[in-house]
Amino acid sequence: MNLLESLISNRMPTGSTAVSVSGAAPTVTPLAGRSYQCGTLSALTLADPPATGAYTVIFPSGATATTTTIPATILGLEDFAAAANTVYEIHVLDSRAAVGSWAVSA
Repeated sequence: MNLLESLISNRMPTGSTAVSVSGAAPTVTPLAGRSYQCGTLSALTLADPPATGAYTVIFPSGATATTTTIPATILGLEDFAAAANTVYEIHVLDSRAAVGSWAVSA
């Protein structure tokens, strides 16, 4: 586990179940009570999110910004666009999202 992966795994919300997501361009179908931890992504698609409950998606965007496909049913992400060399935490509660991010060195 490299330093970035270690930092991400330590950010998992209390009480949630960790789910490791593999692949460079995964489609995640989130479930409440889960924290999805991704490696560096070229693309991320969130599909069929639950209307209630809480979940988190954590991913680093590499030297090329991650492209995202996010359903309009997740409020607060309508204008979301990932930047390069940035780690993102997308927290969703009852279809309302909050995003945290921090820059990393290339």
